[in-house]
Amino acid sequence: MGSDKSHSRIEVRQYPHQRKTLELIAFRKVYEMPQNRKITCKYSVTKNEFNNRVSVQLLVNKIY
Repeated sequence: MGSDKSHSRIEVRQYPHQRKTLELIAFRKVYEMPQNRKITCKYSVTKNEFNNRVSVQLLVNKIY
């Protein structure tokens, strides 16, 4: 993600059949993750303001 491809965006859901996802953002880190992998991560909750839209954003600190 990003113009220089140096960031990661990871979409997660609690159950495979759920449509709703949460988006995790990792700036200056690139993660390659296979489909259907369970992860544990440490993150911070922040407010994202982009293109006049405000949303909750989870910033990844570490993935285990």
